[in-house]
Amino acid sequence: MATQTRRTAPLAVVRDALTSQNERNLEHFRELCTPGFTGHVGGANEDLSAFIMRLGNLLAAFPDARVEVEDGFTEGTKVVARYRMTGTHCARFHGIPRTGAKVSIPGAFIARVQNGRIAEAWNYLDLEDLRAQLGVQSI
Repeated sequence: MATQTRRTAPLAVVRDALTSQNERNLEHFRELCTPGFTGHVGGANEDLSAFIMRLGNLLAAFPDARVEVEDGFTEGTKVVARYRMTGTHCARFHGIPRTGAKVSIPGAFIARVQNGRIAEAWNYLDLEDLRAQLGVQSI
């Protein structure tokens, strides 16, 4: 019984989703989301396939990326998880060619969880910090 509660509690669902990225299991991430999932990234709305493709691009550019949740809280069906992503820049990302730099970037994942699955998510990665750590000047 405790396992079922742990798995469907909103913060646990979000932690599971972030862990699935560490395990490169984007299919499991998909399973944790509702069919009508909406992702919000950079001011754009995306369906689940586009959101997962974006995650795949990130993992391709940082193949050793790890996401560690540093803090998280829930209010009703909304969850905020503050995380830190570490990894090595091994392929083009956001137009920046491979640098081989090791990075440690703060981010936040905000989700609305409905019936134990993520219905809506906002993902924020500090791209200015990332550019600085890759040695690229901001615009």
